[in-house]
Order: sequence, then structure tokens, then C-alpha cells
Amino acid sequence: APFQKTVAAVADGDGTDPYAAYLVYDTFTDTTGVHLHDHVPEKAPVGAPWTDYPGGYTIQTNKAATPSAADRQYEGIDAGVADATMECDVTFPNPAKTIGLVGRLSDANHCWFYVIHSTGVARIYNDNAGFTQIGSSGSTVFTPGTTYHFRVVTSGNSHSFYIDGNLEVSLTDQVYNNA
Repeated sequence: APFQKTVAAVADGDGTDPYAAYLVYDTFTDTTGVHLHDHVPEKAPVGAPWTDYPGGYTIQTNKAATPSAADRQYEGIDAGVADATMECDVTFPNPAKTIGLVGRLSDANHCWFYVIHSTGVARIYNDNAGFTQIGSSGSTVFTPGTTYHFRVVTSGNSHSFYIDGNLEVSLTDQVYNNA
């Protein structure tokens, strides 16, 4: 396919693509202050830039940073699949606010949120033209100012949310399971 040929382009002179295993890969390496929708990831599907939902994120010291203290500020990039594994390092802000990953995002009203809630508890929310908490860990309280490794696995109607390698929330749900 033409996309695969583009992705397999020689990146380091020996014919290998260092991002071949990824649908999207971004280290947020850019000039501080660049808006995320103007930033180009190391790898993303052709024509799939970061999109504001409502967003406003900028690059700050090679990290994507939210511009406000408000919850539900997010950016999205279309990986083109519903079933995937997403991973990133997230610093739980101080003062605390809800922060995390968004999956299966098709528009501002249809997606899944995998977050550390502002109360310090891991949660999964579904936004299917209405915001609903589907699962909560209730067992681990996270500390503002600390960086955690998030890993989300979506497959069919199954959603698993790991933090620092520990499964915090796992559930199955029939609502909005497409990309």
C-alpha cells in the first residue's frame, strides 16, 4: 500500500524505520511554545495532525502541556484503528486536575477517557454524546507532581488501563467501540 511505502522510508541510512512498530509516535521534540496542532510527530498516519478538542496544548520543554487548569482539555490524533495499545508518561499536575489518555476518538462527543481523576483515583469514562464514568480503581491514590507511565489496551469491547505496569481498571462495555 502507498502508506506502508511512505512509512518504510529510510530513516537512518540502513533501510530500517525506527517507528515501524507504531501507528503514532511522538516525543514532542519541538520549540517551546509551538501549538500541538502545528507540531509534526515522528510518525503519524498521513494527513493526521494533532487536533484540538478543545485543546490548546503547546510544546513545553519537549512535553505536551495543557494551557489551562480546566478539566477536559485534550488533543487527538487519528491512528486509524479501534483496537490498539497506547502508552505515554503523564505527570499528574499540582494542583490536581483530571489528566490522561483519550482513545477511540472520532469527534468531541464520541471517545473514551482513561484518566487519573482530580481526586487522585484512576477512572475510565465513555463519552457517547454524554459523559459517563464506566469504571474506577478506587484502590490506588495518585500523588500530584508525580510522573506515571500510562498504558491503555483496547480490543473489541474490552478496555484495560495500566499505570506503572499495574492494572488499575479493566472493563467490557458495548457502547461506542469503533474508531
